[in-house]
Amino acid sequence: MEDSGYYICEVRRSSNGLTKKSKEINVQIQELFSHPEIVANTDFPREGIRVILTCNTSINTLRNDIELQFAFYQNEKKVQKLNSSHQYIIPLAQLEDSGNYSCEARNLYNGMKKRSAVVSVVIQGTSSTYLLIICSETPLLLILAILGFLYMFRQRRSSVNNQDPMTGAAAKPVVTFTPNVNKIFEGENIVMTCNVESILQGDAAYYWYRDGEWVQTRRIATISSAEMRDGGEYHCWTKYTKGSDALRLDVSNDWVILQAPYYVHEGDNITLRCRHLPQYDAGQTIFYKDNVVVQDWSYIDEFLIGNMDVQKTGKYACTKQVLHYGMYHRHSDGASISVLELFLKPELTVTPDLVTDGDHMTLLCTTTLSWHRQRAELQFAFHKDGENVQTFSSSHQYEVQSAQLEDSGNYSCEVRAPTKSVKKRSRELYIHINEPLFYLLLKANSSELVEGDRMTLTCDIIPGSHRQTTELQFAFYRGGRNLQRFGLSDQYGVQSAQLEDSGNYYCEVITTVSSAKKRSKEVNIYIQEVFKKPNITVIPYPVMEGDEMTLMCVTSLSPLRQGTKLQFAFYRDGWIVQEFNLYDQYGVRSAQLEDSGNYSCEVKASSRLVKKSSVVFIQIKGQYSKVGNLWMLHSLTKFD
Repeated sequence: MEDSGYYICEVRRSSNGLTKKSKEINVQIQELFSHPEIVANTDFPREGIRVILTCNTSINTLRNDIELQFAFYQNEKKVQKLNSSHQYIIPLAQLEDSGNYSCEARNLYNGMKKRSAVVSVVIQGTSSTYLLIICSETPLLLILAILGFLYMFRQRRSSVNNQDPMTGAAAKPVVTFTPNVNKIFEGENIVMTCNVESILQGDAAYYWYRDGEWVQTRRIATISSAEMRDGGEYHCWTKYTKGSDALRLDVSNDWVILQAPYYVHEGDNITLRCRHLPQYDAGQTIFYKDNVVVQDWSYIDEFLIGNMDVQKTGKYACTKQVLHYGMYHRHSDGASISVLELFLKPELTVTPDLVTDGDHMTLLCTTTLSWHRQRAELQFAFHKDGENVQTFSSSHQYEVQSAQLEDSGNYSCEVRAPTKSVKKRSRELYIHINEPLFYLLLKANSSELVEGDRMTLTCDIIPGSHRQTTELQFAFYRGGRNLQRFGLSDQYGVQSAQLEDSGNYYCEVITTVSSAKKRSKEVNIYIQEVFKKPNITVIPYPVMEGDEMTLMCVTSLSPLRQGTKLQFAFYRDGWIVQEFNLYDQYGVRSAQLEDSGNYSCEVKASSRLVKKSSVVFIQIKGQYSKVGNLWMLHSLTKFD
């Protein structure tokens, strides 16, 4: 804004110094969006009520296409991270929710942000004080009765604000009817259930009210042989919960009733039943929606509606022919059906608020199930620039282990109920991956490592100046498995590297003041063999009794370690026949039959690096080896 003002330009000819000035031009820099203002939905918030704080701002009409994100703070501590919602909701306010609140509006594309002024929110308690004036002549029993009434009144008031002790959420009961209908005839039965999603359900005391008057004390209440007076609005309470929403039951003695279910949600399949008094015969039935015929005259007295949606909300009615007084008469009844959302439109949020190249980025897809369908199964999918990046699954989050600049884009998430044909998509959220203040580079102490070498990996900060001003912690991984937990050392070492230490390595860094992680690119480390696994050979072949027998232990050195001195040892039947020395041969001047056996050799470059050959069975043959008319040719046999 301070760049607003009057501007001119001036031109000067260098040859003669002649100058000319332009006319002044007034440049006014307009606000992209106004300073936000935080407002509450009530001037006198009380304990137990729903408090909504709204962050109001206005966007310049020249930039109506920008999207802002909002964060909320209580006593300078962030209570809601940046997201597209400009509201912070306290579902059930408590005294500790009092404090100084402010909000921040931010344009993620260019990083511009503005903070509101601080607003003080004081949650007032609901406890009441009662003044009881007692005369000396007041009977003791009357005093006790009054005190008992006041105690019960306070207990009932406080129960409205109780929460589920396990989840902290308000445990609001839900009333259901069995059968699930809104209307019955006189003389019929119906069962009412007070459903509480709480582990305390078995211990709770239940109270049923009809039109505000207590009627029963039990979880499942039955109305047998209903009378007209049983009609009304029913709701239930428990000592641990708020009261349920009221559910109306109509008891009728009319000729015809239209029965409709309660709690109709998106995706439901429902049946409307046009019933008549059971003691009379009936003819054909017709159904209407908003005075338009939806099922013409027929002997079918049910109307099926599949895959409910909000467009199917409306007033339904039926007309039925009922036989009485010797002829068919037409009687009608109606019912209003409101289709409830199974779940709200999802909202997509990202952590951290500002994503930098190399950060661990997490997208969360949040929605809220209908209070009446808390057990419904939902699945989530994620999209970037219209392309699917995570197919439908039960996970409501999508993670990018190490965000790169090319991960910038428009993200959205989709939620569906697999048992219903209900699917909803969030608004797109543009995520900009920022250039990092520093990069991580994982380096090994050598590009050519062989068995037995010391391997040292260093997690370098580029530019290194960041290390001088910020205390960092480092962790190291191979193939996704943690090798060294977060600590101050930027190195990971292996004293004597082995072949199994080969793999894809990377490091992660966090600051001591933030949990945000940065991750290096993977580096493939390949540990080469110093020498190959040896093979044992024998000369001559086959070996006859009296022959000079020579066993050779054959291996080859790595080109990187041609100067390495190897030592060799030989074994027969597991017993050493030649100790370790520099000779790769073992000889027997005159082989005898008892020299037959299982031979092997070992090669070592150090005390830690020893390799053993496979076992070879050598049979020493006598001068004349004949079985029957056949001469036997014996061969060498290898055993792994």
